[in-house]
Amino acid sequence: MNQAIYKKTERGRTEVRARRLALSHKLRALLVMIDGAQTVAAYLEKLHGFGIGEEAFTQLERDGLIEKIPTAQPVDATAPITAGGPTTAGGLTDPEADQRRRIYNFYNSTIRDTIGLRGFMLQLDVEKATTLEDYRALRERFVAAVGKSVDPDTARRLQEELDRLLAENG
Repeated sequence: MNQAIYKKTERGRTEVRARRLALSHKLRALLVMIDGAQTVAAYLEKLHGFGIGEEAFTQLERDGLIEKIPTAQPVDATAPITAGGPTTAGGLTDPEADQRRRIYNFYNSTIRDTIGLRGFMLQLDVEKATTLEDYRALRERFVAAVGKSVDPDTARRLQEELDRLLAENG
């Protein structure tokens, strides 16, 4: 199980936003962090001091909140949406949905890699975001948090990348 990679299910994403289940604080925190890019071993290494073990993944999977990625490959945040992705009524790929996915993935990976657990509340707000305006509203908090966590050049580069993603026209 240590090399398994999990992603949130639709039910898991809904739970992060709606808080309908009586998840323990530890399980909720883990659910928020699961991003489809890290192995169980990587999470366990980061969270070893919080009393989270493999059984937490088993519980979240049993509750239908997460699922293993069958290929055991990380989700590629830059990969184009293929069949089965967000589409318009005519069957064409929805460019705004693709843009939202890229912004969501950028926020998730950057918060995890630069801010870490201190970015937990910001990560919750990313999970709740559903529109481009929601993502734009998070920009200032994100820029401030990253600015406190990394060197000025890296912070500027990440801000520029976010601004580019937010400005895309589909």
